[in-house]
Amino acid sequence: MLESFGRGPALLCSALSPLPKKMWVYQPSSGRWSIHEIILHLADREVNSYFSFRRLIAEPHHELADFDAAQWAGSLGYFHQSTREALEIIRRLWEGETVTFHGKQFNIEGARLAPLPAPELSELIGKRITGKKIAIGVIDHHTLQVETPDDVAALIRRALEHIPADRLVIASDCGMGREGMSRRHAFFKMVALVEGTNIVRRELGAKEAPCLAADERFSLLERREAR
Repeated sequence: MLESFGRGPALLCSALSPLPKKMWVYQPSSGRWSIHEIILHLADREVNSYFSFRRLIAEPHHELADFDAAQWAGSLGYFHQSTREALEIIRRLWEGETVTFHGKQFNIEGARLAPLPAPELSELIGKRITGKKIAIGVIDHHTLQVETPDDVAALIRRALEHIPADRLVIASDCGMGREGMSRRHAFFKMVALVEGTNIVRRELGAKEAPCLAADERFSLLERREAR
C-alpha cells in the first residue's frame, strides 16, 4: 500500500493524460469542482500537509488546524491558476525537492487579505523573492463596491514598505467576469486602480499614468456651477 501511495503523483498524471484539457474545466453541477480546481486543491493540500507534519515533529504539543478548502478555492481563484505548476508542486513535494517558481512575476491577491496586503506576507515575499516583479491585487473582484482611489493608494503604500517600487506591479485580484460583475462596475473599479496608483506616483515624484476616464473634459455629464 505504501508503495502505491508513493506513486501518487505519477498515478495522478497518468489518470489525467488521456483527458482533453476542455474536460478539465467542466463543472458537473453548481457547487461541484472541476478537475482543474481539484488539481489546485490537491497542491494546496500537499503544501499544508507538508507544513503540518514538520510542525508536528518540531512542536509536538501544538494543535494542528485544517484549512477551509472552499474558502481557499474562492479566495485564491483556483479557476485562473496554473495546473501545470500545481502538478509540479505535488511532484516535487513528494520527491523531497525544493519548489521554485520560474515565472517573471509573483502575484498576491492583496484586496482579499485583511489588513491588505498583510504586513507579514508582504515582508516575507519582499525578502525572499528578490529577482522577480511582484504584483499585488488592490481591487476586490468579489464585491460590487467600487474602491476609492484612496483605498487603492493605502494598499500600495503598505506594499511599498517591503517591496521596492521598481519591482511592484499594481493589479486587480483576479478577473471580474466570473463573478457576474457588470462592465460598468468593472470600469469604475479599474479607474480607481489607476487614480489610486497616481496618488502614490505623485508622492514618489514619479510620472503619472494618463486616465482619460477620470478626465472631466471627456465627461458626458453636464456640470453645473455652484452658486
